[in-house]
Amino acid sequence: MEQKISGQSYKTYLAAIASSFQKHPQHTIVGDNVYTRVLRGAAWPDKPVDTGFLQLLHTLRGVKAPPNVVVEVIYRYRKAVLDWGWRANWKYNRLIQKVNGEQTPDPSEVKALDAMKKLKSVNYYGGADTADVWMYVVVRSIGDPGSMDAVCRKIMNDMKDIGIMLSPLIQEQQQAFRETFVLGRSDETFQKAYPGRIVQLDVVSSLYPFLTGSINDGHGGYFGHSIATKSANFVDLKKGSGNQNIIVIGASGEGKSTFLQAIIESLRAEGFLVIVFDMNGEYRKVCEKTGGLYIDHTLATGKYIDPLAIPDKIGIAEEDAGRLNAVSDALISTVSILADGITPGERNAADRALMKLYEAVKIDMENPQTWDFNDQPFDIEDWWNALQNDKNKDARTLSEKLAIYFTGSKRHLFKHSEKITIPTDCSLVVFQVGTSLEGADAQVGAAKMAMTMSFVRDVLRKEKLKGKRYTAVVFDEAQRALLNPEMSNYINTLATFIRHLNGLLVVSTNKPHVFWVNSTGGEGGTGIWANSKYKVFFWLENSEIAAVEKNAEIPKEITDTLKTLYQTNQFLIRHPDRGWDRCKMYLPPEELALYETRGLKK
Repeated sequence: MEQKISGQSYKTYLAAIASSFQKHPQHTIVGDNVYTRVLRGAAWPDKPVDTGFLQLLHTLRGVKAPPNVVVEVIYRYRKAVLDWGWRANWKYNRLIQKVNGEQTPDPSEVKALDAMKKLKSVNYYGGADTADVWMYVVVRSIGDPGSMDAVCRKIMNDMKDIGIMLSPLIQEQQQAFRETFVLGRSDETFQKAYPGRIVQLDVVSSLYPFLTGSINDGHGGYFGHSIATKSANFVDLKKGSGNQNIIVIGASGEGKSTFLQAIIESLRAEGFLVIVFDMNGEYRKVCEKTGGLYIDHTLATGKYIDPLAIPDKIGIAEEDAGRLNAVSDALISTVSILADGITPGERNAADRALMKLYEAVKIDMENPQTWDFNDQPFDIEDWWNALQNDKNKDARTLSEKLAIYFTGSKRHLFKHSEKITIPTDCSLVVFQVGTSLEGADAQVGAAKMAMTMSFVRDVLRKEKLKGKRYTAVVFDEAQRALLNPEMSNYINTLATFIRHLNGLLVVSTNKPHVFWVNSTGGEGGTGIWANSKYKVFFWLENSEIAAVEKNAEIPKEITDTLKTLYQTNQFLIRHPDRGWDRCKMYLPPEELALYETRGLKK
């Protein structure tokens, strides 16, 4: 899938922009009268580059430009790969001899030696992160190239006075324009031709907020410690009227599950009711040891929440009016997952069978007064019988797809319908809907998840009416559900309206590609991605990072950093207003013991 910019593909958009360029050896003309020249930092002063120095350059204090001229300093950043070979060691030893051999060594050389010691330590021991930084000065003039020339000359002279040489990049202005264009992509060949200045990340972080940014509200749930500031991040997930949804992405074994369980406990401590869909039993221990309600709906138990159960009225007109829609959504999602996808005709056949049940008990969809019963008048088995009586071709093919679950070897799937009541003092409900993330069990798990959707919506509505606590719904290992068009549509919708019910959604997966349109024809998790305030990234396989780079508007600096997080248990977290932060969870041993997901039974 190509990135989209205002309805156009990324390639089409850039082609349209490029068509308006006029090339010149010393600048680029955009449209008819905007002249742009890019100057590159070619030589730096022979001293360590500190934060204050970069900030000074970033503002270019003292440069006075005419009203028609705009000056901008742009940095490009890339994680550095150090090669401390014989040449670097030779320079290092020479500098040691020079500093030690002089009675009053040059202060700048002392600082340079200190910087080289740190870089050597980084190379040998991995004690800190480093980066290559490229600096560009972009000068734009409207209608008057002469003004641009005058400002460029002054900037080059001023920079020379503080030890920085700027290259005019004659004959390479178009490559430089692409390098500094806000939607441009860095050209690795161009960067190699002009090496950057190596600095430590605590220096360049003044220009890239995700390195030292903070998502901290000072109170709320614990979201780990910031690596840069060493301080704890507490996030208030109750404040504001916008969504507070959370996406957690990461490969297996990188700390994603521990993070997720710690967030769940933080939500409980903040007074949330948390409902978790557990695909492989990871949450059973923490649920049982902390007073939660554990519900085993795996295939072997035969237990399920009937998707056809009509929720009770709660007194909120808009929610009460949507009760039959919730039943229909839960049914269609369940059928679609079990059938491994359905055609439009099969969807209609499923709906016709539901309408037959409504007709039999005199439910009028236009009259809510006919929707309520003392006891549920039909169940999923009655729906199956109605489908069997439909002689339409699509009903026949749908019956063949589902027969194994109603008359075949897996007919115990619908053996025991359960009505769940959550105790008022319970803050954690875990539905274990599977025992494996692969194969048929994962498919049944996703179907059991779909069956509970009407129940979940009913819980959200009731908690909203009570007004006593917030609700969080957690989908762990959600890739199977998001790849199903019907189920992904429901979860996307839930991500949008859950904030109106004092709730938030937490979705976790090791397959980020499921958040975008997929080959099955569904929307994946596009609605969740667009409606999630917090996005958390643990290390990912290269193929999954490529999916993020292709589909998400995430800076290359972020994905470059993501590639370095392997086996660190660190993560990157994005806040829409505060940028990025790099964090790690620090939990007491007794809490970590609750979250263990691997190991032998003792």
